Amino acid sequence: MNELARTNPELIAESFVLTQRIRDLEQSLSERKQAEVALRENEARYYTILVSIEDGYFEVDLAGNFTFFNDSVCRMLGYSRAELPGMNSRQYTDKENGEKLYQEFNKIFRTGEPSKGVDHEIIRKDETKLYIESSASLIRNIYGHPVGFRGIMRNITDRRRAEEALRKSKEWFHAIFAQTAVGVAEIEMATGRFLTVNRRLCELVGRTEEELLATTFQAMTHPDDLHLQEEKTARLLAGKIEHYTLEKRYISKDGAIIWVNLMVSPIRKPAEEPGRSIVVVEDITERKRIEDEIWEMSFE
Repeated sequence: MNELARTNPELIAESFVLTQRIRDLEQSLSERKQAEVALRENEARYYTILVSIEDGYFEVDLAGNFTFFNDSVCRMLGYSRAELPGMNSRQYTDKENGEKLYQEFNKIFRTGEPSKGVDHEIIRKDETKLYIESSASLIRNIYGHPVGFRGIMRNITDRRRAEEALRKSKEWFHAIFAQTAVGVAEIEMATGRFLTVNRRLCELVGRTEEELLATTFQAMTHPDDLHLQEEKTARLLAGKIEHYTLEKRYISKDGAIIWVNLMVSPIRKPAEEPGRSIVVVEDITERKRIEDEIWEMSFE
């Protein structure tokens, strides 16, 4: 059609369509710019988080070589940013821990499932060792194919050392508990039930550990002395005293009377009322016998 022959309405319609297309294009460009700005802001935000967190964030390829990491990884391993790219985990672990990490990452690759809280040991550049807790997951490309791993490293050396110190402390306590020359028991204060007992207490009252754990101190106490410990225990539970000592009589399995001196201390936890106590039991039967003889001789 000749341009001169086109009517004004046709030209107006085409102009309107062209104007709308320009507006749509401007809108699309504006939205794209906003999306790019938002993306840059998010990238800056995430980068700030990665830089500032104490945990180490890392990305490695399928062979386990570093491709990305934050400063915390550098601090943990003791290497500079220039030294870490391309470094493999086998370069900062011994054979045992290197194999442990290999098996864990191989499992992630095969199953696609992330790992959580895997403990292992690393060797820093200065040859000191750290205990690390790692979590990792697969990185996939846009086609869904695995291309690497990403994860978090946490330094748990202080926690592991504290756990080891606690373990040794418990072993030391249990050794003393088992081998000490006096009877020792842990008792539930409200019921008098034995919770733990040592060998010496079993020997003292002529009962096995199983027999003691199935009974209470009331069942072994001489009836005439029972009220003495119950009164002191009630005062201890009420917070009127912090601990107590007491001389009383036990009745052994064969019916013999055994004089003992008890030293009772509650086991307290912060913000909790004492529910258990440690009882140290000293056999004073011989001392009581001598005291009775001296008493009788004084009246002869």
